[in-house]
This record gives sequence, structure tokens and C-alpha cells, in this order.
Amino acid sequence: MTRGHRLDRFALSAIERGRRRVDVDELVILADLLDVEPAALLAPVTVRVVLVAG
Repeated sequence: MTRGHRLDRFALSAIERGRRRVDVDELVILADLLDVEPAALLAPVTVRVVLVAG
């Protein structure tokens, strides 16, 4: 699906640092590379912390 589309390392780095927005086409590319649905990249991340008494 993403054949012919490129996302270079500079663009990816800028996205990771929040200095560049992600286009819809790029969202689809990233989802394909991560083997997830594009909607999964838009959902808020929840973190669960479990404390274990020791």
C-alpha cells in the first residue's frame, strides 16, 4: 500500500519532536509500517502503573 511513498529520517525526527505535523498520507504510511490501523495512532495513549510491595 505504501509503495512509492517516502518518509525520510529528517521528517520522522521532526514529527517525533512535535515540530512537524503529520499529513493523512504519512499517517497511513506510519500505521502500515507499525502494522496497526491508522485510528490506533490517533487514539490517546493510556498508561497503567502497577506498584508492587516488596
